[in-house]
Amino acid sequence: MEKTLEISKRRRLLLVPCPYQGHINPMLHLATYLHHNGFSITIAHTFFNSINSNRHPDFTFVHLNDQLPNDLLVSLDVASVLLAINDNCKASLEDILANIVEDVMCVIHDEAMYFCEAVASGFGVRSLVLRTTSIAACISRLVVLQLHAEGRLPLLDQGVDYIYI
Repeated sequence: MEKTLEISKRRRLLLVPCPYQGHINPMLHLATYLHHNGFSITIAHTFFNSINSNRHPDFTFVHLNDQLPNDLLVSLDVASVLLAINDNCKASLEDILANIVEDVMCVIHDEAMYFCEAVASGFGVRSLVLRTTSIAACISRLVVLQLHAEGRLPLLDQGVDYIYI
């Protein structure tokens, strides 16, 4: 009985969107729906492509320290940006969650923000993945990340200076 009461008091959800607009918008739509159904919403986001918190007064916003250098951001190397975000933001998410863990029922994160699962698990908090793209885009992203890991991307030396994911 005590555990049931404890869980019912924990109505805060921590949402972590990927910092690209096609990922932010669906996460904000989900946050709005959940808020209208009684949940308190905290959104942890990067400084890169930061969300305007003034447009969402019902949510609490906290920053993840992405530590992304400008040369990486202007490189348009999306795979490297996402890998850096996942490496750089883990410690700041741990700090954030340590301060609010008693109130957090669940961490809902974008599939591209895979570091969130390990952080949530480390605090004994459940996590859910929000996939904002089709299965074809998901498979394409995995292939791009594999090609990047093999050193075959980016294709700058072959005249291609950007790649979309």
